[in-house]
Amino acid sequence: MAKIYLSPAAHEHDNPCSYDRAGCGENVHCNRYMDELEPYLAACGFEVKRNPRGRVGAAGLRAAVQEANRWGADLYYVAHTNAGGGCRNGIMLYSDETRAWAEKLRARRLEVYPYRSNISLSPELYEINQTAMPCLYEELVFHDHLEDITWLHTHFREEAAATAKAFCDIFGAAFVDPYAGGEQPAPAGNPYAEPTALLQKGSRGDGVKWVQWELERRGYDLGSGGVDGIFGDKTDAGVRAVQTAAGIQVDGIVGPDTRGALKADGEAGTPPQTATYTVKAGDNLSKIGAKLGVPWRKIAEANGIAAPWIIRPGQVLVIPEVQR
Repeated sequence: MAKIYLSPAAHEHDNPCSYDRAGCGENVHCNRYMDELEPYLAACGFEVKRNPRGRVGAAGLRAAVQEANRWGADLYYVAHTNAGGGCRNGIMLYSDETRAWAEKLRARRLEVYPYRSNISLSPELYEINQTAMPCLYEELVFHDHLEDITWLHTHFREEAAATAKAFCDIFGAAFVDPYAGGEQPAPAGNPYAEPTALLQKGSRGDGVKWVQWELERRGYDLGSGGVDGIFGDKTDAGVRAVQTAAGIQVDGIVGPDTRGALKADGEAGTPPQTATYTVKAGDNLSKIGAKLGVPWRKIAEANGIAAPWIIRPGQVLVIPEVQR
């Protein structure tokens, strides 16, 4: 089956997102989109590699292109979002030799995307002109246009499914929906070895990556660095939130008890749960707390949210101290 290399936006300094200026950015939402895309591609039988979250800037792009070329990818797919006040999708390529592929992607995009899409030649872009295989470079939406970026944030899965269908069209593969029947695809296990030494802020290495992978599995935001093996502020905040939820000592140090909490499914130590609330577009914890008469800090604590400004539409929150 065809090999597809995924390259989400990887700016040295992330660009602000109008949907969530405090908690999101171009790198962040493009990685969320790729998170949705990977299960579809795997279900359809494609081999996939991806530029990791922590590899950013010019050096990161060079490393990604070199990795894709060495691997012998059949398609290099870039996902960015644009800026400048527009409201549209754009697909860029090196030459008209790959226009047929771009047309297939555009056709599938317009099955779900409500605005217009255009195809253009941009041979000057590094990832387009340095890859040995065809490159499709997509600007999904405009992140400085609130309506456009809101559509992306509320349709990540639909956008990913359309992309997977386009790649199936390109390579003559059968589309397989991993969520058919309402089932979630089985999550892959942690690829890093569980550490045995104590870890805390300032620690580095694969043991930290194990911790970060478990935090990401639970939905904690690690910033643009992602799983980078560096125990920084966001990793520390995530660890402390897990410790709080599990009812163990909150010190930011990852030892046996915290590793056990990270490996658990998340139920242990959760405060009493008597109600839930589904997040809507435009919500934040302060608004939700005021609406329900619950301090927003208690909502954050009950849900293990380390970064309280980061919630997403459709997310189900446990609301403590609210009777049904």
